[in-house]
Amino acid sequence: IEREYWRVVDGGDLMLRVEYGNDLDVQSHGSGFPTAANTPSDSPHASFVASPWNLNNLPLSDGSLLSYISPDGEISGVSAPWVYVGMLFASFCWHNEDNYLYSINYHHFGGGKTWYGVPGPSAHDFEKVFHEEVPELFEADPKLLFKLCTMITPKVLKARGIPVVHTIQRAGEFIITFPQAYHAGFSHGFNCNEAVNFALADWLPYGRASIERYKDKKRSPVFSHERLVCTIAHRNFRGGAHERITPWVEKEMRWVAATERAHREALMTTAEPAGRVRGYRVADGDNHVRSETEWIGGVAESDLPQCHRCLHYLYLSAVLDMRNPKRISCLEGACVSALVGTASEGGEMALGEHAQHLVLAYRFSMLEIYALIASSEAGELARARQIDTHFPALEQQSPALQVWFQRSEGAGTKGAKQKAAGSMRKGGQHASGRRAGARISQASAAGTKRPGQSSAAVPGKLYFGFCDEVIKAIKRLGGDAASDAGADKSTG
Repeated sequence: IEREYWRVVDGGDLMLRVEYGNDLDVQSHGSGFPTAANTPSDSPHASFVASPWNLNNLPLSDGSLLSYISPDGEISGVSAPWVYVGMLFASFCWHNEDNYLYSINYHHFGGGKTWYGVPGPSAHDFEKVFHEEVPELFEADPKLLFKLCTMITPKVLKARGIPVVHTIQRAGEFIITFPQAYHAGFSHGFNCNEAVNFALADWLPYGRASIERYKDKKRSPVFSHERLVCTIAHRNFRGGAHERITPWVEKEMRWVAATERAHREALMTTAEPAGRVRGYRVADGDNHVRSETEWIGGVAESDLPQCHRCLHYLYLSAVLDMRNPKRISCLEGACVSALVGTASEGGEMALGEHAQHLVLAYRFSMLEIYALIASSEAGELARARQIDTHFPALEQQSPALQVWFQRSEGAGTKGAKQKAAGSMRKGGQHASGRRAGARISQASAAGTKRPGQSSAAVPGKLYFGFCDEVIKAIKRLGGDAASDAGADKSTG
């Protein structure tokens, strides 16, 4: 089966169409694991309802950091599983997980699945080879690797020095992928799998790396890394599992504080000649945790604005130009410069006379941020106080600020926020921590030819989705039987 699959992919003279029911939300389609809603108490499967190996429970189990991500408890496809129904050659293309999370995949029944994996430490070399192998595809879509739509044979990767591991998953078996590890594969026949993400403490530096990469590539993360770290740091860790993750959280909290401090200091020094940037404390009565289970900040990703340029979630702070409050920025130099329309060299902030029109909106003072770090030193706290007193408070309340940071408790508020945040929609979807709803993806094609070419466009590669020429080829082969609706742009 594997040999035939890559013959189709590499050959360039055969187009194959398969159907794949992927990313099916268990909340609307049901889970293959027993749940309290579908399993009677006297059922022989009742004991598995609360099992930590039940993928409905694992992401939110004690020790998994995803239990701190959402006050609602679940993010579809991340901390709530998705179901996948495949057929022969139904493929999941090369990708790593959102926010570089761990993932776990369970094979419920049916034909096996071939898996290929590239270790996380080799991810950057893998991406370099990918760019060099299909430069024309990256030129057309720089975010190609985020789309789960391209396959390259392991032979090509191995020839370029990329380590590739291989296994076949059969019914009743789990597959776990580690942070930042690229993986891909295909089904051997009709089957059903279920998958979800989780995060151990050692994932935290990978999560940080994913955020930096997403900002560079202008891709929206699934959730706010800073909010997660601050939430965990606020909790009182007394249990065994919490004691094990505390050193990781302390280290990550130091990075969060140092990054925020550097950004606010840059805003201070760059704006000095033209006048100070004003400060605005986001009005949020839930900023302080009063119990071990209470949620910090009381906000979900759907309540957080995103940077107009890099799409980073603005949890700790943001910058607005009051002359054009419909856009909002993170504190990165290039993003703030783009906000005010000034040139930025090497990512440095360039404000000039624009500084007097800017407002720093912040959820926590620097002193409060450093207070989350048990090992904070006196010098760090003193510098934090200096930064906090530098930005004069905004004298007059702005409706724009209230729209950006008001919690969406009513329809009117949420509607106003979505209208104001229109410039930050990604792919027509309001920026939120949730992924798009479940869908049936179709149209997997291999070796398609481009107009005017006598050979395959990219020999040795399998490209899914975004292929108008595939649809045209299907129509030529099958007449009007194939419609444009058959090409789903997010095939995975």
